[in-house]
Amino acid sequence: MNFPEIYQQYMYSYPHKTAYRPLKDIDLSGYLKKAAKQPLSLYFHLPFCESKCGYCNLFSVTGQTTETVSEYLASMRRQADYYRLEAPSLSFDSLTIGGGTPLYLKETQLEELFQIMALFSFSDHPEIIAETSPAQTTEEKLEILKQHRVNRVSIGIQSFQEEELLSLNRSHSVKECHHALSLIRDAGFPCRNIDLIYGIPHQDIRSFRYSIDSALFYEPEELFLYPLYIKRGTRLFNQQIHASRQAYELSLFMSDYLQNRGYTRLSMRRFVKKPPQAARSCGFENMLSLGCGGRSYLENLHFCTPYHVRQSGCLKEIKRYLKQTSYPADYGFLLSEEEMLRRYIIKNLLFFTGIDLTEYQAVRRRAKQSEASLWEDFPVFSELLSDHLVSCEKNKVFLTEKGMSLSDAVGPLFISKEVEEKMKEGQAKL
Repeated sequence: MNFPEIYQQYMYSYPHKTAYRPLKDIDLSGYLKKAAKQPLSLYFHLPFCESKCGYCNLFSVTGQTTETVSEYLASMRRQADYYRLEAPSLSFDSLTIGGGTPLYLKETQLEELFQIMALFSFSDHPEIIAETSPAQTTEEKLEILKQHRVNRVSIGIQSFQEEELLSLNRSHSVKECHHALSLIRDAGFPCRNIDLIYGIPHQDIRSFRYSIDSALFYEPEELFLYPLYIKRGTRLFNQQIHASRQAYELSLFMSDYLQNRGYTRLSMRRFVKKPPQAARSCGFENMLSLGCGGRSYLENLHFCTPYHVRQSGCLKEIKRYLKQTSYPADYGFLLSEEEMLRRYIIKNLLFFTGIDLTEYQAVRRRAKQSEASLWEDFPVFSELLSDHLVSCEKNKVFLTEKGMSLSDAVGPLFISKEVEEKMKEGQAKL
């Protein structure tokens, strides 16, 4: 297939937040009570950073005072109480603490954050994940994470080359990278993840391999390697900086290099030492988010605060959040049965498990649709098969190694016209 652009957008979820719009008359209480009977994840969004990276289009702000962060945590506690009142039986299998940079918080504020976590019920052995950045990683803060059962720490290194960090507008140094990784290793977390970026201007295989080798020195259980995307509203976009044309070549190199060193590829970006023994199907997972900027997924209801990239827009939403006392689902996307099917395809196809054709038919029946094959529903699969981007074996359709490297070009093929139009409108406003 001829893709006009290999790297269009990260295909994490569907639909993208730029497709979200105001919602009316949503019975959030009913959704929460139903979600309480199913596997459920919890997400805390801390939108605070010391500085804004040049490529960052996440909902985050810089330069906020300790007092503002404390006010924000008080709002998170009110939101937690609100959800608990609506659905007292809520229980979670996992918690992810993301941002922003969660460890931007002071030690006392981190303790307060975990007090909010303690308001909820969890399964016996929940996965508790915390994200960090080199400059914010301290021995004291890591000890707090350990005390509160965090079992996976993910750190955004991005590069071990000083000039590449500067070109990305990262605020930390290579020395700080090594210091933070040493602290995390010595703390003994069961799972450690390191994020790296490829496609940085002037980056080549030699410099990229140096960063990978530097990360492997710490023997991380997982690595996430991201192509550099320069999106509207970011500093690099405004500076008219372009990603390296070698990005695809670098992606092929990294996949072969890491798999030859004992890592298994689970997706376009994710490499792990120990692949999961069993992976459940994607696309219908439920997640409840606390904080301003985090997304919630409750079956076909997706909602969050309005999405912004620029500091002014994010600050406006945060100020509104600090005053809130009720938290209705009034901005998001209500997925139709067709959109739920597309989400199921995108999420499973881009994961190493692929699409189970028997399960696919069960999903169609759940949507009360007549019998039809995956190939009939989405003829593009025939093109993907002929171009060796997908393979079909043992009643499963999954991406080949080549297809996996092109995930962010394959995924958009399944976006509906309605969502695509809404995304274009939303992106133009950023």
